[in-house]
Amino acid sequence: MVEPQEDGTYRYKGKMIFAQKDKYVSAIDLTDAIYKFAEEAVFISYFDLTDDFTYATLRDDDLKNSIDDLRSYKLGKSAVVFAPGEKEKLCKLDVLPVISDKPCYYIIPGKAGSTKKDHTDFKLTRDEHGYDSDKAYLTDKNGKKYDLEYGESVGKQLNKAGCPSGIVYITEETCYGQVGNPYEAIFIADGDNTGKLGITCYEDGIQSMKTFTQEDDGETLEVETFKISSISDELDPYSIIKVISPSNETTYYVADQEYTRVWADQGEYRISLINRLGFSFSVTINVKASEYATISFEGDGTDNIESIVTKKNEENIELPELTREGYTLLGFEDEQGIRYSKQISQISFVGNKKLKPVWEANKYKLIYKDASGKDIKAVEVEYGGKYELETFEWDDNVLFMGWTREGKLLDQGIISVDKQEDIVLIPRFEEKISSEMTLGNAQNNETEDIINSDEKDISNIEQEDKHNESDDKTVQYLLYILIFATVMTLSVLAIRKREYIKKAIGRFVAKNDSVKGDKDDEDKS
Repeated sequence: MVEPQEDGTYRYKGKMIFAQKDKYVSAIDLTDAIYKFAEEAVFISYFDLTDDFTYATLRDDDLKNSIDDLRSYKLGKSAVVFAPGEKEKLCKLDVLPVISDKPCYYIIPGKAGSTKKDHTDFKLTRDEHGYDSDKAYLTDKNGKKYDLEYGESVGKQLNKAGCPSGIVYITEETCYGQVGNPYEAIFIADGDNTGKLGITCYEDGIQSMKTFTQEDDGETLEVETFKISSISDELDPYSIIKVISPSNETTYYVADQEYTRVWADQGEYRISLINRLGFSFSVTINVKASEYATISFEGDGTDNIESIVTKKNEENIELPELTREGYTLLGFEDEQGIRYSKQISQISFVGNKKLKPVWEANKYKLIYKDASGKDIKAVEVEYGGKYELETFEWDDNVLFMGWTREGKLLDQGIISVDKQEDIVLIPRFEEKISSEMTLGNAQNNETEDIINSDEKDISNIEQEDKHNESDDKTVQYLLYILIFATVMTLSVLAIRKREYIKKAIGRFVAKNDSVKGDKDDEDKS
């Protein structure tokens, strides 16, 4: 329900939780958002085959090797499609939602042997005012329109109205008369299977082709031998086939698989074609007693090898030339251990005989060389084998790091014969450092450290001496200046003293002369 807000915006109130927290400026914006949500919901709610968690199926290996587990899948009532990793097989039909009110059983990815029941019924939702969807209708493959009711299962509506299986188109209109883009879906009516099963039959030496559809459900056919030749389905390109043999051996095939096996053992075979919703039809083929013999192949190198159809007492039946990388074909062995080379000289059996190829691994040489390229030893090895590398005695002055192959160091000590050629191994060394050399180097290093330390001390002393010498010269200069000043001062004082003395002496002499003159006068007198 759309609720106008006081601020002029709109809010959706309903089951679409994503919109309950959002406000939209206009009703048109809200309608666009709901359209987008509806498209995403339709895509997610149904069988999106691009999503491994929505759909899963069987791999070829499962079909061949896990029969016991497959029985627990209840494939007759299960939806099965291609395996993860095979998305290149997608076509347009695969990504369309499937409209059906039948629950779907699918295999849980990563949990072999377990299935999960899941079902999301397709229903249309109309809001109170019809802003997002006010009217809806569906158009079938013939162009006929079916009005759809809101809130009710679309699958049930279509089944009730008698809509045929096929691609359908759903269109919705708003209360404004706006028509949305139609979106596609696949509708498969309850119990409907649109597949076709092709069988190649052999009768009285004549090969013929028989095609079965759902209209042939329950039919019985008598032949001398037969093989499955094709499966096709316009709505489900990934149907499966289940074959139950007279010995109750069950074999499964996927639609796009190679069908190489021929059934010739006498008895009743029940063959079922099952589509993704589990709708199936079955036919019974009785293989009567005949002179027909079939030769089938299994084992390495036999993929897609057709079975040979022949008759008892026929001669010189050529066996296929098989190839396998790194191996030579020696021949074939049957279940009794009888060996055949290139042909079977005469057919002495009727029914089916299984042959397995006998392979011999090609042999090559593992050549050990020294650092100079001289051969040390050669060992015979087989293709596909793994071998532990040998060790040899080396010069005491080197350290063996390992063997190299084509310049690459083999660090695991194991070599795999993975090429059809001889293998050459070259050793890799590093120069070994002896303990004496290490001790000598340590002593030399210690001596050098001491010398360097002494030289450093001497250098420091010289620098200190130079510094002290500089200080001494400064002191000497100061002393020279002081002495010079003292001398100058003393000189000045001496000069002054000398003048004073000179004057004193002069006065003394003058006085003496005066005294002497008086005395002389006295003497004279």
